[in-house]
Amino acid sequence: MTLHAYEDELPALALGALDHGEARAIRAHLDLCPRCRAVLSAYRAVVRLLPYAAQPQEPPAGLKQRLLARIAPAGGLEDATIMHDRANIEGR
Repeated sequence: MTLHAYEDELPALALGALDHGEARAIRAHLDLCPRCRAVLSAYRAVVRLLPYAAQPQEPPAGLKQRLLARIAPAGGLEDATIMHDRANIEGR
């Protein structure tokens, strides 16, 4: 089977790993080539499954608290939520 001009780049296209110019050139080819469209479709199906390939990992202890501490205002996350809700009720 003969490789098409862009067949080697189809996996990278499926992963979204090409720059705009490279992707545009390959998409122009795909408009004319049903074979490469089918191959790209198969690669995209595999890409959709990649998140399920890794084993789930337990986050480090205290990670949630450290993240919330970084994003919470000085008064704490609960205070921000209460103030936000109060402002909505009072029409502020």
